[in-house]
Amino acid sequence: MLTKKRLLANEELDHFMYRSAHDLKGPVSRLLGLCYLGNIDEGKVNLQEYLNKLENTTKEMENMLARLIRVSEIKSHSVVNTEIDIESLTKKIIDQIVPKDVQFIDFYSLNEKHIVSDVFLISTLFESLIQNALDFRNTTKLKHNLLISFEKGVDKEIIRFSNNGIKIDLKFKEQIFEMFFKGTEQSNGVGLGLYIAQIIVVRKLKGKIYLNTENTENTEFVIELPI
Repeated sequence: MLTKKRLLANEELDHFMYRSAHDLKGPVSRLLGLCYLGNIDEGKVNLQEYLNKLENTTKEMENMLARLIRVSEIKSHSVVNTEIDIESLTKKIIDQIVPKDVQFIDFYSLNEKHIVSDVFLISTLFESLIQNALDFRNTTKLKHNLLISFEKGVDKEIIRFSNNGIKIDLKFKEQIFEMFFKGTEQSNGVGLGLYIAQIIVVRKLKGKIYLNTENTENTEFVIELPI
């Protein structure tokens, strides 16, 4: 059993390294191409355009590297449970990652305002799911809604993240949690957000995370954590 787990872990690591290198190759090639164009541009009339593209590509690489580092940090992290104020944590994350020009409306439905868990893992989990709602918001809508609910049962805590963004095709409901998977061409991310959420919930906190297929109006992720 241990050997099988080790083989699966090595397989995943190989895939992770291959895809990481592959996905970084594209931005690096673009950077080299832009540098070449800048050098041969007589009179440097397009210099500002090249600089803007260099900046965008560099930010893309920075984002990808940050996500890769975060995956490594999560896997090596030792769980330490403390009491966490869910509402304060959520507001802090939204203030940090949601642009000021995006009308992002968040609602809370909390019968319990505190959870006992690992603050680093819960913060990273919330950040990944809120960022996912932001990345896949429906730009045809004026208001982008995010509903976060938290309830405590007898043997588990249930957290729901529901948003009115782009719907996920149900044929991808299992694949969306895979490493580097992108369920739509409209994705500007690196395909690690839901993978990170799955590692945190399933591997580190021994819980469950899934897409609620019964919610036909919104995209809803449900997290179940054992008490």
